Amino acid sequence: MLDGKEVASQTYSAPGDYVLGSSPVLPAGPSTTVEIHVDQTFSAPPDTRELGIVLLGVGFR
Repeated sequence: MLDGKEVASQTYSAPGDYVLGSSPVLPAGPSTTVEIHVDQTFSAPPDTRELGIVLLGVGFR
């Protein structure tokens, strides 16, 4: 989500490396908020944290 509007959505059925992109979108102002949601988490014992995504970057061109 970008400034409260969904700009891209994708479901991935298996772990792996993925790239999610969208068509060009102009932010609402001089700063913007990016939200990322996951619908399923996992944990890797002995770590009890709920994990869902490794985000390597967010960019604008």
